[in-house]
Parts: sequence; C-alpha cells; structure tokens
Amino acid sequence: MRASSRRFLLRPGVLLKAAPFLLFVLLVSPAGPARANPFDSLGFGARSAAMANAVTAVADDFAASLYNPAGLTGAGKMEVSVGYLHSFPSLETYWADQWHDIDEDSVSGIVLGVVYPPFRFWKLEFVGGMGLFVPDRWLARSLMLPYEQPRFILWNASNQRVVLLSPNALKITEWLSIGAGFQMLLDTKGGPTFALIEEIPANEGRYSEGTMSSTQKPVISAFAGAMVEPWKDRLKLGFCFRDQVKADVDVPMLVVIDPITLGLPLEILPQSSIDMSTPAPLFFSPRQFAFGVSFRPVPRLLLACDVTYQMWEDFINPGPEGYSVYSGGLLFLLRQNPNFLLPQGHFHNIWVPAVGAEYLALDTRYVQMFVRAGYRYRPSPVPEQTGRAAFLDSPTHLFSGGLGLTFQNVFHKIMTQPFSVDFAVQSFHLEDRTYLREMLVAVSDRFGDLRFHGHVLSLQATLTFRF
Repeated sequence: MRASSRRFLLRPGVLLKAAPFLLFVLLVSPAGPARANPFDSLGFGARSAAMANAVTAVADDFAASLYNPAGLTGAGKMEVSVGYLHSFPSLETYWADQWHDIDEDSVSGIVLGVVYPPFRFWKLEFVGGMGLFVPDRWLARSLMLPYEQPRFILWNASNQRVVLLSPNALKITEWLSIGAGFQMLLDTKGGPTFALIEEIPANEGRYSEGTMSSTQKPVISAFAGAMVEPWKDRLKLGFCFRDQVKADVDVPMLVVIDPITLGLPLEILPQSSIDMSTPAPLFFSPRQFAFGVSFRPVPRLLLACDVTYQMWEDFINPGPEGYSVYSGGLLFLLRQNPNFLLPQGHFHNIWVPAVGAEYLALDTRYVQMFVRAGYRYRPSPVPEQTGRAAFLDSPTHLFSGGLGLTFQNVFHKIMTQPFSVDFAVQSFHLEDRTYLREMLVAVSDRFGDLRFHGHVLSLQATLTFRF
C-alpha cells in the first residue's frame, strides 16, 4: 500500500530558511510498526489469558490461531468472537533518591476471532480460522529514542499495533491434528524528497518543492502446530512453532540543491544533494517453540502446563542508525558522517514455564460457570546492562484468573447454539533490579547506575457466538 504523494511550494530566500522545516519533517515522519507482539505478553482471548496462556494443549477456539492452530479441530462448529483488552502499566525507575513512574501508555484494543465451519473430505476434516487485534488508539505506533535512553524494552509503545493471524488445521485421525498458518504485520518505508531553488531573478517562476511518500509492506511469519490425544477426553499433548519476525522502519530524506550563484554570473556552490536516512529494526518477535500438556483427572477439572523456548539471541538494538551522505558542492564544505555502531544488549534465550487450571463450578440446564486461574514465570532475556546499552527488563511473575459463563437454552427461539462470556484479569510483577554500570559509563552517562521495577494490570473480556 502506498500513500498518495503530495507536492507543495516553498519560497526560501536562502537555504537556511528551509532548514527548520526540513528538520521538522524529519522528526515527524511516520515511524511505522515497532517491536513486540502484544499477544506474547497480554494473551489472546479472555479464556487463554485467565489460564496464564498455558493453552498449547488446550486452545480449541479462536485463540488456537496463536497458541496452536491444530486445536481448531476441537471447536466442532462455527464460532465468532469479539473481545476487548486494556492494560494499566506502572513502570518505575529510581533516581534522585525516589521512584518515578515513566508514564508508559496503556495498551487497549478490540480482539476479533473466527472459527470457520469444518469441511470434511473422505476421512479428513479441514478447519480454518482468523484472529485480529486492532488497537483503539493507534493502528501502529513506535517511539524512536536515543540509543542510550533507558527503556522497558518488552513493555513500551510498540505493543500498540494491528496483528492478523490466519490459521488452518487438518484432523487426520481421532487422536491427531496438525495445523499451520501465518501472522502478518506491516513495516513502513518512505519519506520526503525536496528540490531547493535559490530565490534570484534568474529563477523567476520556479519554486522549491517537495514530495512525501510512504509505503507499507506486509511482514509475514509462519507458525505450525500439532495436537495429540492419546487418552480421549483426558490427556492431550500439544506443540507449536512460531517463527521469528523482524520488521524495519526507514525514513529517508533526499534534498537536492540547485547551484547557488548569489546573483553572480558564476556558481558559488555547484549543485549538491543531501541523502539522509534513519533505518531502525523496530520490530522483533523471537522464534518460539511451545510444548504443552493438558490433563482432565475428573470431568469438571482441566489442568494444563506449558513450557516455551524463546530465542532472543538475535535481538537487535531498535535505535535509529541515522546517516547522511553529501555530494556535489557540499563535499567541499561538510565532512561525511562516520557510521556509528549501536551498542547491543546481548540478549539470551530463555525457557518460560506456565500452568493453568479450569474448573466447572456450576452446570445447570441454562448456564455453565467456569473458574480459571494460572501462573507464568518469564526469566529476563536481558543480561545486566553494564555498558552504553540501557534495556530495562527483569524476571516477571504473572498471576491470572477469570470467569467463564456459557448460556444454553436461554434464547432457544433465536439462538439454537450456546454462547459464552469470558472475563480475565492478569497481574504482572516485574522484580526490582539494578544495573551497576562500568565506571566510565556511570560517570559519563547522564543516567548512571539503573534501578527499576514495575507492575502491569491487564483486563480482558470475550463474547463468543456459535452457529
């Protein structure tokens, strides 16, 4: 998708009159999508969120779009779900002998999901689905910070983005299902191009002008899963692979300057150009391998356990690597900027365990009530930041709980199938952590040693209709 170009006029008397405008355009040019899939932290669907996302061997609704596409075959019929999530972050850093909240924006938006009716061919059953998250404040948001600026790397504004999931599943036997699909995001490239004309009588009727363009391209990553049921209605084993996703943002700006004569019959400065760009790898989601098991010891109780291997070792500093290249007459006046390598965080891979439970507390002719709870522990993939890099993160404990209500025979004249309402609350606790930085960095860097902690509260609700 390409944004429409727009031409406009500038009438600078000299080049310096245009400089503030060019700087303004460079600063406000759109940055596009950023790092971190919101589902990785906040969950997808209220039922899954209430069980601390320990659903690799459980998900049999639209949430299987993320956690295990093979689970779609367990839905049995068409489902349409709509939900809403809202998070309340409280992230603090310690300096000047007191704690300061960084005022990180909340993440909120609409969650949509569909499980299509199963299609049977011979002895095989095919099921498709769709998952979608649409933020209600921004369709995509990113924040470019100076590379040395401390930031909570897994909890910043990058979670505010549109995410599309498209899974498909195949039931091969009564005890084996497989599935695969893709996740789609957008990256953004584009910026302004200017042609500056000197305001002299010889250029009468000519004006400085510029063009702004932006291109959004899809970034697609694959996922696949399998579900095995060795003990019918009692024991399930699940596996899901989600590939790594990297998306970049680039805001190039090209300025072409006509020869400057100052009204004289010779060129004081030959035709020149300035080529500036700020590429940044602002989106990163690690490659993940999730293993899960669910067990139903009694018909009313479901227990689940997950462990996920997240490969953070390929994480790249999301700071902008700006550069500028001069040509023409400006080569005699300006030095080329040297390339500067951003300090890296040297992230490491982690194992993330989670457990969840679901209990059927009430079962009547008209309503079923499920009580859910879960716990998840995420070690930090960020080692102690002793150098210039300042990525803030600490081991995180997730405590979750929720309630599910399934209504049946209530509106039987207009609704022949049950419908459900699910609620979830999640509480994330980021442990207190301190970075003791190298002496040279602590003295020269304005932030010095870093101490921080945090808490995030997330609420979700989902309404599901069956057909």
